[in-house]
Amino acid sequence: MLLDGDIDAAVVDSSVLAVAIEHAPDIKSQLHTVLTLGPNPAPPLVATKSMGEKLLRDLRESLVSMNLTDAGPQILSATNFKAFSEVSEADYNSLKDLHTQMKTNSRYRESVLEIQITA
Repeated sequence: MLLDGDIDAAVVDSSVLAVAIEHAPDIKSQLHTVLTLGPNPAPPLVATKSMGEKLLRDLRESLVSMNLTDAGPQILSATNFKAFSEVSEADYNSLKDLHTQMKTNSRYRESVLEIQITA
């Protein structure tokens, strides 16, 4: 949509952008970064609780140790990842703090409004 001209701006996760540029390097010259936030933790990988505790634990352990297996580094490299790591809710406090600031501080609200209007 962005490259087709249907929209003028978009929020794109840096990991997603890196993969897109790797697959189509010519798009880099067509894009301009207007604003970056962070550093922030990567988006979490989530699963439903209906999977059951054992399967969730096994999945978590497999992903966290993937970089230590024979095939893991190659699989991870194909997606521009080096490794998975366990996180806690506290790892996302910087995003929660930013959200709180934006809700309570008019300077942040005005900046967001300005970005929405001019982007």
